[in-house]
Amino acid sequence: MEILDKADFPIVALVTSINVILAVLGYAFIFVALAKSANLRRSSPWLLSLGVADLLFTVQVAMVAVACYMARWPFGDFGHIVHAYLALCMGLNAIASNAGALLDRLEMEKKTVLISSNKLALIGFAWTSGVLISFLYYLIIKPFTVTDTTFGCLVNLDDKALLPRLIIVFLSFGWFLVPVYYMARCCLLMGDSGKSAALIPASFLIAYTPFAICSLLSVTVGLDRIYYNNIWIHLMPKFTSAMNPWLHLYLNPQLRKVCSDMFLGNGQEKMH
Repeated sequence: MEILDKADFPIVALVTSINVILAVLGYAFIFVALAKSANLRRSSPWLLSLGVADLLFTVQVAMVAVACYMARWPFGDFGHIVHAYLALCMGLNAIASNAGALLDRLEMEKKTVLISSNKLALIGFAWTSGVLISFLYYLIIKPFTVTDTTFGCLVNLDDKALLPRLIIVFLSFGWFLVPVYYMARCCLLMGDSGKSAALIPASFLIAYTPFAICSLLSVTVGLDRIYYNNIWIHLMPKFTSAMNPWLHLYLNPQLRKVCSDMFLGNGQEKMH
């Protein structure tokens, strides 16, 4: 993440801190609910995948928050690599898992298997793809050297080579348009209940559309300043890790019931 104006440090520190708090609190509810409900674990395996990916993604958000509070990058070169890798790898895994969580919801409503009964294999494939793509990306596109205002940048816009730019174009389309298509299709197949479930692809579009467009413009026609100058272009995708747990708590009736039973003391379901 590139922050050109140090005057933006306080607002970035505040937003990223709120992000971390909301993500950790939201997924604490979800993980406890998953631990308590065997039915929920069976019906929503992608939800656990989403939680793990989002919390690991939140680690790099917390690193930005600390750096902005201290007005310097305190984690060294290795921390810089960790930040960049988590941002890309866990971002990809969270996007795939969010689409999978909507598929879980659709299959629950239709009471049928739509893609594969072996969901763990699908989750493993999604995670393996995210890890390998991110590793190859890192080998080809070296992140920036750490500066006072550069925190784990993923895109080196000073590199004019064709291959790195083609990879960015592929990621912008492959991990943006394809998940949007599948999430929107799941919502349409849900019928009336899909209207509320559409909040998930809608939030994804709001968060990632400016980032995807500006990344594409930066690597294709060279409008680098758009990519650099607006901190919100970078903050909005990061905030998805804070929005996702609360959206699923609101939209998943089974998850909501397990959580309410925990607080009301009505949960009788066995853990095994």
